[in-house]
Amino acid sequence: MPNDLDLIKFNVNQEEYNNLYSDTGCIIIDIIGTCKINEFLGKTNPEIFITDYHITKNVKYYF
Repeated sequence: MPNDLDLIKFNVNQEEYNNLYSDTGCIIIDIIGTCKINEFLGKTNPEIFITDYHITKNVKYYF
């Protein structure tokens, strides 16, 4: 994700994981979530906790 923004989704089942994972391209999604700031070991990171999403496009890479 650009700008060091982490997207987090908890309690993902195997089917949902398979839909969101791609090792041959990228998946473009629209998300609804809650913005948070994570502070851990002196480092601050912006995060979005995903509450809902919609897959809009699967893009395959060709080498």
